[in-house]
Amino acid sequence: MPSSTGFAQTALDIHAGASIMRIGQLSATLAMAALLATSCALGQVQTEPLALATIDDGNAAVYLANPGAGLPNPTQEVYSLPPGTRPHGVAFLGQQVLYQDFVNPRIFRINPQAPGTVPIITLTGRTRGNGSLAVDPSQRYALSIGESLGAPSVGEAVVVDFGLTPPRVDPVAGGLRVLSFVSSAIDFAPDGRAFVCHTDGISVLSPPYRTIDFTMAFPPVVQSPSVCRLSRDGSRLFVTRVLSETSPSVNGIRTTEAPYSADSVFTVLPAPS
Repeated sequence: MPSSTGFAQTALDIHAGASIMRIGQLSATLAMAALLATSCALGQVQTEPLALATIDDGNAAVYLANPGAGLPNPTQEVYSLPPGTRPHGVAFLGQQVLYQDFVNPRIFRINPQAPGTVPIITLTGRTRGNGSLAVDPSQRYALSIGESLGAPSVGEAVVVDFGLTPPRVDPVAGGLRVLSFVSSAIDFAPDGRAFVCHTDGISVLSPPYRTIDFTMAFPPVVQSPSVCRLSRDGSRLFVTRVLSETSPSVNGIRTTEAPYSADSVFTVLPAPS
């Protein structure tokens, strides 16, 4: 199973329901598939050029420049990464692709049109590049949030400012912790605010993403909200837990609507069992 999937911003509408579910299954779990299918029903899911990491965080990446053409076998480009790399989080920065390294605190910055050189950005303040990676709508900032190596694990959160040369890495205050294997814990509203699902709830951050605006509480039974997605207009937030299928009591998608605050209340949409 691919460790993560990322989509560029250039969009074409998806029309085939089967494709929606396939994308969901690639992302991680049945609950995630249901979340994406629900978004599709609301007219929010779109298909774009995508990049994804290989099975078991292998040291290669697959890039589909035009996934809607040449089906069922669209043209694929495979890129080799340095030996020992385990690409996990993935995000688009304009026409470039960013990959986190699960076992090292670094990001690879790949230009699919010129793949020969792979610049590396060191994630100062992190011990590994696990967890989630996401780029904001302005295409200036990238959030990298995960957890430390060893026991007990603690949260690690940094923001990379690509508006500077070289890109600058700053810590994010608040101790946000995203579980190491979770690659879809960050999403952005159209106004640029980041929504981060972490072990203590869902926090909202405004640019330049160095501090937390507020945190929405999550039902204790769910333990760790892991996947969050906003509708395209930002008016509704959907949240699930990557391991939700392990217990019927938490097998569902939580949702709440704008305006968001620390007092936001979530309701449950049942997920397939």
